[in-house]
Amino acid sequence: MFVEAVQETGLDIRIMNQPAHSPDMNVFDLGFFRSIQSLTDCQVPKALKYLIEGVHNEFVGYEVTNLNRVFITL
Repeated sequence: MFVEAVQETGLDIRIMNQPAHSPDMNVFDLGFFRSIQSLTDCQVPKALKYLIEGVHNEFVGYEVTNLNRVFITL
């Protein structure tokens, strides 16, 4: 049913399996963590404690629309 629906749109969409629990291959994890990392790169923490606080603050304030962009880039 999926293949038929895709053929009607004319798009080239393929479903591919990823290794289970592989952070190196999970697009959503990579996209999310890279997005968080880019937000925390603007900070210059002087200690590990401040780095952890910065990542936590960015995680709490992370916009859902940003994660949606990761999905759209697939």
